[in-house]
Amino acid sequence: MASQKSRVMIKIGAHVSAAGGVHNAPVNAHKEGCETFQFFLSSPQTYNLNKLAPSEINAFKKNCEKFDFTEYFVHAPYVINLASTDNRIRHGSINLIRKTLEEASKLGVTGVIFHTGAGNGYANKKMALQKAINSLNKIL
Repeated sequence: MASQKSRVMIKIGAHVSAAGGVHNAPVNAHKEGCETFQFFLSSPQTYNLNKLAPSEINAFKKNCEKFDFTEYFVHAPYVINLASTDNRIRHGSINLIRKTLEEASKLGVTGVIFHTGAGNGYANKKMALQKAINSLNKIL
């Protein structure tokens, strides 16, 4: 029996604002004509991440349904650095990704996007890469 190739549906989206609450992200994506979107749960320059209220989660999901969004993504803050030589920054980054994953899962997002950070201060890239891998393993 010959196998049938599945078609991949490519969607076009953008990073949209969630100012005023995450429930605004799907509204803003719809206004921009997006088929998918990504957004921040909090300021991209802070380690602070508040828990989402159940009413905010419900409003977000209703707006996604209203505008037929089935795939959407959270972008974690830019301050994350899983390879940092500074233990405070690295452990803060691990905790921030964990919190982001927890809150994002409440929204039913398709995925969480983040940058692993930079390996400045290491003798070589291999050491920095191993530190980032160790940090990812702690998150998982």
